[in-house]
Amino acid sequence: MFFEAIKYAAKSSFSRASAWAPLPGALIVWLVLRLMGYQIMAPETWEQGIAASLLCAAAAWLIIFVGRLLYWPYRELRIARRRLARALSRSLAYLSNRDSELGWAINQMVRRSAWGRWYSAQNLATSGVPIHEDSLLSIASSVVIEKIIDGELEVRGRQLGKIEYETIPRTDWRSSALHFVKDPRTLWKMIIIPRGGAEITPEGTVIAHNAVAAQRNARLCNYDSLIVDSYQFENLWPEKDEPADKLRRRFLRAARRRCLDQTEIQRPSS
Repeated sequence: MFFEAIKYAAKSSFSRASAWAPLPGALIVWLVLRLMGYQIMAPETWEQGIAASLLCAAAAWLIIFVGRLLYWPYRELRIARRRLARALSRSLAYLSNRDSELGWAINQMVRRSAWGRWYSAQNLATSGVPIHEDSLLSIASSVVIEKIIDGELEVRGRQLGKIEYETIPRTDWRSSALHFVKDPRTLWKMIIIPRGGAEITPEGTVIAHNAVAAQRNARLCNYDSLIVDSYQFENLWPEKDEPADKLRRRFLRAARRRCLDQTEIQRPSS
């Protein structure tokens, strides 16, 4: 922290001292010399003029440096207060609680995030038909798990029979994929399958084609609950995003020009 303060104080000190050296520097030098009892004389030679200018510049740099150094704690406090105020005033757009189940978060993401509405509009405008929900969930799952593997989205899991949640290392997801299957209670249920191909029986049993991937995937299957930080999730896939919203509106205009189903156009519009 001390070195951060020094870095901040030194930043721009030289340029500001050079710009203002004739004013505060000369005043400081004059006051110091007067207090020490010296008589102030105008420089008579060019060597004395250069020396006086350098002395004024050094004095100006010193006072600016010390001033910025003393201001640094107050500046850091103001920044911390602004960050805290933004965090407290920030509210969730489409997720309800501080922590959300991963499957539920993805389900809401495809319906209400700017990314989900943009992708739906793009598919409608280019193919002429709305994207199937299972296809959109599959694409969204691939997008989400890439963020998990990259470390941009943290997932916590609860082991069977336990209460506490633990952070799952991002490397544990490299052999796994997220998949949604129909569920009579929740409409869609997220399951974890091994990469390299797998079959899902009508009973919901996953049969892996790659034994190594299945073994690595088994650890993730020991969790009976997977949660994410809702704020972190919505930060990655916000409800409103100007670039995505702009592209979505462009695709919807193209869909209207093609006279496609107005009901389908309205879905990604809202």
